[in-house]
Amino acid sequence: MNIVLVVLLLVNVTTLAMLWMKSGKGHHAPPAAERLFQDLGFDQAQKDAFIVLRDKHMQSAKALEKANHQLRQQYSTIMQGQATDQVDSLAKLVGENVRQLEILHFHHFQEIRKLCREDQVERFDRMLEKMSKGPSGPPPPGGPPPHGPHH
Repeated sequence: MNIVLVVLLLVNVTTLAMLWMKSGKGHHAPPAAERLFQDLGFDQAQKDAFIVLRDKHMQSAKALEKANHQLRQQYSTIMQGQATDQVDSLAKLVGENVRQLEILHFHHFQEIRKLCREDQVERFDRMLEKMSKGPSGPPPPGGPPPHGPHH
């Protein structure tokens, strides 16, 4: 059962990352993309190329996101019943879907990095490192202290 929880956590993190990258309708950049443009100093050609990459990425990820949603619904159904024999096979399906989504994201970030000029690559790499560490700032109310619980 722990494997399923870990896999579902990964699915949720991936979904949040996808929401961060999404934009509204049309070819307008969302606030996160605008910040990326500003932080990296993208010129108009880089912005246009990024939007094309982002749209292609979102299109590819849409089917995987839909599958993630359906798998979570199946997991919820299993939780309500006694069909525990299906948990392992469902966890494997979820894991494979997450693997495909992570590979898709990896290649997407490689493509964005290729858009960067030599003077932008280091800033982009720092942004990726910061993103990989998760959100910064104070913990949520009632959450653990910033450096873990003190005994």
